[in-house]
Amino acid sequence: IRALEKRKKGGKYAMKIKAKTKRKIHQMSNPLERDEFADLWKE
Repeated sequence: IRALEKRKKGGKYAMKIKAKTKRKIHQMSNPLERDEFADLWKE
């Protein structure tokens, strides 16, 4: 029983890492353009 639970947690960790790398790649390929209103509220 404990072995099965550990296996599930291992899969969860792998999914987290995969999601993190996918997010990183997405952010690199789609950089946010600078917000033109950012300096408006920075007074």
